[in-house]
Amino acid sequence: MKNHKIIPPKIQIETVAGLCNLRCIMCPIEHSKRKEIMNNERFTKILTKFLPYLPYQEKLSFCGLGEPLLDKDVHKKIKVAKKLGFKGIGIYTNGTLLDEKMSQRLLDAGLDALIISIDGFTNKTQSAIRVGSNLNEIVSNLEQFIALRERSKAKTKIIIRFNRQELNKHEEENFCNFWRERIKPAYNDMILVYDIHNCGGYLPGFNKKLAPALLEKIKKLKCPEIYERIMINSDGSISFCCGDQFGHYQIGNVFGDDPIKLYNSKYYIHYRRLMEKGKILELELCKNCSIPYSIATKRSTTKNKEESR
Repeated sequence: MKNHKIIPPKIQIETVAGLCNLRCIMCPIEHSKRKEIMNNERFTKILTKFLPYLPYQEKLSFCGLGEPLLDKDVHKKIKVAKKLGFKGIGIYTNGTLLDEKMSQRLLDAGLDALIISIDGFTNKTQSAIRVGSNLNEIVSNLEQFIALRERSKAKTKIIIRFNRQELNKHEEENFCNFWRERIKPAYNDMILVYDIHNCGGYLPGFNKKLAPALLEKIKKLKCPEIYERIMINSDGSISFCCGDQFGHYQIGNVFGDDPIKLYNSKYYIHYRRLMEKGKILELELCKNCSIPYSIATKRSTTKNKEESR
């Protein structure tokens, strides 16, 4: 592969770090190195670092090891990003804090996509996976959001993510049928089903040792995370990829250097070269990671064009 500069179309910013009102069994948040809510000044400074690359930008996501709706100023951040010209602004949430006031603020700010993770058709399953959540409250919150969207004439799309695993796979059909009746194709709403992954090997309980059959499938893949997405942590540091939650590589910090320069530094070049040669399983962060397979096999259960954040 030639060493041409890659400018990722997706920017992901950890606006809330180490803080969440749930304790999901597949989330390593308790090992987070940071515990803070990013202020609007720092958020704006990060965005300004990407202004020279704005023509290449397609999606801006609020996501990291934390619940973005714990940030009471999240709607102000959306407005800042909109004013600066960023597109495809989406927020990942567990949906528990999506009350009427928060919903209206998000819609009024011009949020492009609400990505909500729900993993059960029954409250028993939901609360077993996303510990501390109540499915009935989440359903009520999302139904209210849908009604407010209609009333506000907002264009926010809803993406419901279902992480398929042993605890909930028997509920997948009922889950999808339930939400198909509530989401609106006119808004390009969709349901996406992902097979659970092991967070780059940080959750050995899900795949303590990747099965040979799974490794055989992974070795044929190129992970899009190091081609399409740049992940900015709450302190401005860059995580190598979504499987590198804890800074295995010291890539650098956007406050001290150009983010695209960092995204094309030696570790990225090395990983891309080996992936191009079909040697993904020889890479330190990839040899025990099932994320590429989860991404490659995601499926939309709606008739809309499939989309991944």
